[in-house]
Amino acid sequence: MRDDVAAQDVADLLGRPLPAGARLELDASTLARMRKAFSSGLTRKACPGCEWFELCGVVAAEGFRGTRFRPLMSKFGRRAAYFR
Repeated sequence: MRDDVAAQDVADLLGRPLPAGARLELDASTLARMRKAFSSGLTRKACPGCEWFELCGVVAAEGFRGTRFRPLMSKFGRRAAYFR
């Protein structure tokens, strides 16, 4: 249930459906938009009651400092970029 609410928040933000199993290719602009929405609480409807709620709030409040995305190999062998 929580995952469905979180996915709907992101779908609403991006303006497109996110069916189960959908993958997102994040560019710097989209990632910045998603981080801003999360920090403002816009995409945190699924968060209350989660054991990580406070930790995620601290990470967001600190501007996501030190967070990294790990590059994944695509089905075509390309590596995704790191975003900071």
